[in-house]
Amino acid sequence: MALHIHNRKQPTEPIPTDVVDALRATYFATRYPSQSQHDAAQAFLKRLRAARLWIACDCPGEDQPPALMAPREPEHAEIHLFQFGQVQHAASCDFARAIERGSQHDATRLQGPLDEPWTIRPFIGAGGLLNARLDQILRAALTRSGIGRIQAADLERGERPGCYVQSGATPAQRVGDAIRHVEIDDHQVYEQAGLHHLRSIAKFAHTEAVRRLARTTGGYVGLAIGMVDEVVPAESGKPSGLVLGGRQGDRFVVYLEQPVTGAETSPKGPYWAAVALCRKETDTALRVLTASVLPALDRLTGIPLTSGAHRAPVRMLLEQAIFWKTWASTQCSVALEFPLYDGVSADAVISTPNGRMVEAYFDVDEPVTRAPGSWGDLPEPVYLKGKPPAKARLQLSAAVAKAVNVNTA
Repeated sequence: MALHIHNRKQPTEPIPTDVVDALRATYFATRYPSQSQHDAAQAFLKRLRAARLWIACDCPGEDQPPALMAPREPEHAEIHLFQFGQVQHAASCDFARAIERGSQHDATRLQGPLDEPWTIRPFIGAGGLLNARLDQILRAALTRSGIGRIQAADLERGERPGCYVQSGATPAQRVGDAIRHVEIDDHQVYEQAGLHHLRSIAKFAHTEAVRRLARTTGGYVGLAIGMVDEVVPAESGKPSGLVLGGRQGDRFVVYLEQPVTGAETSPKGPYWAAVALCRKETDTALRVLTASVLPALDRLTGIPLTSGAHRAPVRMLLEQAIFWKTWASTQCSVALEFPLYDGVSADAVISTPNGRMVEAYFDVDEPVTRAPGSWGDLPEPVYLKGKPPAKARLQLSAAVAKAVNVNTA
């Protein structure tokens, strides 16, 4: 395994061993790095970001494209690494672990990917920190499931305009399978001590696992991760709630002790939700403490979004991905990736079969001036903010055609 600089076309020079060690210690180790390692990793990533470069890992093998990582620097947070692209690290690679954002020198470690166990007990009673932890767990679960990565080869138009379907398991099944064996609180795994269906919450409170843990010191603490149709905001003394709709138009509401976070201003979903649960031996029912939610495109694809306002541009990209499969200038199946963590290269990354990528931005203003030829034979990023749909589709198609037809030799 070796790391190289990637110039957005191909890997170039190797990264020095001491820098690789600093990156490994800062973002992929189970213990905190030293101050010098932390500072070295930060300085290196800032140089990469300024030069618009990535990191390539050759662990997938000589006959495979490299696994990619890139620096990101969200507002009000320190710079850190992000894994992206279609190619995954080899299981034995040191950089295959979930990236730990920050260090002991960064006071906010409740953002970015996390490793197991996905515990919430230390955050109960700590105000907004519990919601921040639930948000972190929810993004980790959705990222692990891969439902934010769409292969155009598996994508078809649905029966209604603007709806799309994927072959294979449903979004709920994919998420459930991905987190089944994740360790949560009290050395339990999600399959045994997590709530899989919110509609079953009354029965779940009396299962053997919950009753047994409720009798222990501190009681039962657990999670529910799934999709809901609506969020009921807290108002006029009424509690916040999560709504599941039925086929017959019925509504099943789960009320929370503390307000749900992450629903922006619109209660309409669907949403992915991570819910904190607890029960002590003296409780007659399961207590639902609070929840954090993320918008989903719809129930058919389950694509998680960082903003409900992204539903329109994501639908546009799905439609274009189907179009590019047969359009004469492309005739290929691309992969679409919608990152759940702020500050990666773009709001959407379109990967072509020849390993090239097109970045699409939903909320960023297009730069006023750009140096002519600064992107060479690379497709330029596409900025969708404020553009008519026809113009946005035209620019996306032009960028993808350029990526597909570039000479990769």
